[in-house]
Amino acid sequence: MRGLLILLLISFSASSQALEDPLDVLSITAQLEPTYAAKMIKGKVVVSFEVTTPVDSVGLDAYNVLSLSSQTQGAQVKHQEGKVWLFGPFQPGTIYERGFTYSMAPKKAMYFDRGIIWTQGQGMESAHWLPSRNDTRDKIIFNLCVKGQTPLRVISNGVLEVTQGMGRQDSCFVMEHPMSSYLLALVIGPFERQTQTTTSGVVIENYHRPQDSLYAAVTYRYSSEILGFLEKEIGYGYPWSNYKQVPIVDFLYAGMENTACTLFDQHFMRAAYYEDALGYFEINAHEMAHQWFGNLVTKAHDQDQWLHEGFATFYSWQAIRHILGPEQYQKELYTAAQELISGQSRQALQPLISDQGTSLDYYTKGAWALVQLQQLIGVEAFVESIKSFVHQYAYGSVTTSDFINVVARQSPVDLSAWENDWLRSSALPVDQIQRTLGGFPILAEYMALQEQRGLPLAQKAARFNERYNEGVVLWQEEIVYQWTQAIEGIDQKRLSALLASEDHRLLIVLLNHYDQWGPQDLDGLVRQTQSSNMIVAMWAMWRLCNHFSQDKAIWLRQTDRQTRVQQQPEFRLLWLYLSANGQQPEEVHKTIEVALHGFMAPEYGYRIRSEAFSYFDLIGFKKSSATLAYLLDGSTHHYWRFREQCRANLVRWASQEDLTDLFRQHEGRWPQAVMDFVNRTYPDWIKTP
Repeated sequence: MRGLLILLLISFSASSQALEDPLDVLSITAQLEPTYAAKMIKGKVVVSFEVTTPVDSVGLDAYNVLSLSSQTQGAQVKHQEGKVWLFGPFQPGTIYERGFTYSMAPKKAMYFDRGIIWTQGQGMESAHWLPSRNDTRDKIIFNLCVKGQTPLRVISNGVLEVTQGMGRQDSCFVMEHPMSSYLLALVIGPFERQTQTTTSGVVIENYHRPQDSLYAAVTYRYSSEILGFLEKEIGYGYPWSNYKQVPIVDFLYAGMENTACTLFDQHFMRAAYYEDALGYFEINAHEMAHQWFGNLVTKAHDQDQWLHEGFATFYSWQAIRHILGPEQYQKELYTAAQELISGQSRQALQPLISDQGTSLDYYTKGAWALVQLQQLIGVEAFVESIKSFVHQYAYGSVTTSDFINVVARQSPVDLSAWENDWLRSSALPVDQIQRTLGGFPILAEYMALQEQRGLPLAQKAARFNERYNEGVVLWQEEIVYQWTQAIEGIDQKRLSALLASEDHRLLIVLLNHYDQWGPQDLDGLVRQTQSSNMIVAMWAMWRLCNHFSQDKAIWLRQTDRQTRVQQQPEFRLLWLYLSANGQQPEEVHKTIEVALHGFMAPEYGYRIRSEAFSYFDLIGFKKSSATLAYLLDGSTHHYWRFREQCRANLVRWASQEDLTDLFRQHEGRWPQAVMDFVNRTYPDWIKTP
């Protein structure tokens, strides 16, 4: 690979935080061969490293190692206690290279699902599929070569260099700069690619499954603009060679900011198309911002997690302000503030400098801390502080103290009160938040409108009409909500106009909260079942079937002919539930039950499967061996929230009836993962010899 030999000899020393053990890994070059059918990976690794003190051996983190063999003459390797040990002796001042082959059976961090192989490092540790270093402070240059996977596409960090040899095509990825191992990414699957180029020349590779080509343009349409904005706002050019975005079905998180290769939940592609074109915007901006905050400049300790998530959230808000406008930005601030105030009331907040925090702390409170810091020292000093911080610690690791020291050099303002209020205290400075919110004109009027709740409609009609006609959607949403709650109801002319509206935000408020529908509203509701926004259409169908139940069969027959009811799983599930919620012949109920079973199957994402289980319970269908099979499959799913939901359902079902006979109907056909789970939790179900 071009330039590899030079890269192996480069040592980066930007980190301000010393490693706790003597090993300093410079580069890891690996030839990899994952096997989908066997759910394992084998490879050949060359590691380049230094030591800071004389030692006899050094260890790379590595789990579930099946085989290990040295490829360096006269050098021993050994796997023990979760590490691959390389034996010396080793002395400071020398760059060493050691090679070995290995094979692993990853229990996590690498997933084999729906014909796609994909990885997740943060929280899972990449050492489950590649011997490496779990310490975020050890920045390493990774160069991965994946043996021929044609016709599948291989995606990873770095620049792709395709090599030919021995009748196959290998995909090799070269990294120019070092990174922490948790940011490694590898995806192998049937993806298609579209590209964008920013004004600064950064190539963005946007991937999608062949069946999702319809969603790609809407999902990725802001990507180039967001990246260009972040470069200017942060004051440091995009720090990697390119940028990739890859959707994964049933991904573990909304998104993951692997270096130059973000993976995100495929659900957001459909949501962007059917529900809200901005549905992926904030995730897109958040993960892009991580390319600077988290990937370029990395926390030294877990207690500094807010330096990643708070900064990424703050800059996603800034992208919203710049691209979508002040109203959307102020709405984000307001919503986040309400989440924090709610967390305060539940005593759910922690100090930001803590390894015990939650996403509410690191993301939301962290971003708000930066909003307050910007107000405290002024925009100019804040911008210079961020620019200096990133430049000083690029490709290194930092602590919160490092950040505060940089800010103190840029501004004479005393930071001690801000540090105590926002970083070191679990108490939320609500008064500061309220003053900040009140300083935004749109939010000030929005909060004033909220104070009108409970007043008779006549007392506020003039103000409502004036504000509604100004076209600020945040005000309109509040006004529509208060109209729906008024004893007098909504004026029929106004209601008809709302039902004819194409603004899904106002329609969702109306359909969610209004409960005084009359026959004259039928045409408007029927029209909204055909709305391009799926949430609006589903709410409209729900209202039709519940408020005009005498004609429910008519509405269901009409909507059943719509293409969306046939093709969109969420809509079809609601249709099935509404169809079953009434008096139908037994054969109709059986058809609905079979259809629900289909949506429980593993070929659907966990969201659809979860809804199918919920509707199944709401309807009250009798459990069957097929239902149990799908629930047990979900109980061993890689996504923990869905897994725990399925296990909770299983506990409830088992408390209601004996499931042993249903389980034994599949005796001998259960996957090993299901058998292991049942053996641990319900051993009586298994026949004993």
